[in-house]
Amino acid sequence: MKTAQSTSAFGPKVKPDGVEFSLYSERAKEVRLCLFSDDLSDEKQFSLKNVGEGKWKIFIPDVGFGQKYSYRVDGSWAPHHGLYFDLKNLLLDPYAKGVYSSSIAEVVSSDFNWKNTPLPKIPWSKTIVYETHVKGMSMLHPDVPEELRGTYLGLCSKPILNHLQKLRVTSVELLPVHLSI
Repeated sequence: MKTAQSTSAFGPKVKPDGVEFSLYSERAKEVRLCLFSDDLSDEKQFSLKNVGEGKWKIFIPDVGFGQKYSYRVDGSWAPHHGLYFDLKNLLLDPYAKGVYSSSIAEVVSSDFNWKNTPLPKIPWSKTIVYETHVKGMSMLHPDVPEELRGTYLGLCSKPILNHLQKLRVTSVELLPVHLSI
């Protein structure tokens, strides 16, 4: 089985006049993009074009940031081989940058202007990176206020910052946050 070369090649790409949607599915026989109205009451479907090697694409003019979307994918139904294709199911875009619900994504900007952000002045030889999950770190610390436990605000609360400073941590790397479906 082949694998996609780069995940950054997929997902919604906002252009000046619309959005290009792309998805990787080597075994799909049909891929439909579903665009939703803001209140989710209206769904319009568009067939993506198979451009080869498992790549599916479509350009939709006059849509942009904030557009809610999902996919419906058809192919073989063979659970004993791990294949569960069914056009009745809405599927969350695995390349989505914004998640609206368990099966609906939202087109969001992934641009961030780092131009005026100063680089850290800590040499690598003195850098101490602390890897953590937001929930685990802030939920388990006994001095974090209860209403902040398990949140980003809990992670940057005084007790957590004091703890990290005592350890002489210079950088915090947040481990992945996943949607629970």
